[in-house]
Amino acid sequence: MIMKTTRARVPVLKDFMDDLHPYEVPEMMVLPDSGAHRAYLGWVAEEVAG
Repeated sequence: MIMKTTRARVPVLKDFMDDLHPYEVPEMMVLPDSGAHRAYLGWVAEEVAG
């Protein structure tokens, strides 16, 4: 599963996964957004806001 979020919201997503995932230690990797298109990053920020 791939989830998209902003750097600022990574801790929220990690907490969510820790609470709800059936595995004791779910595999989670955070990939850098280096090289991503600026408009795409703006879209992601809008989608995960609030």
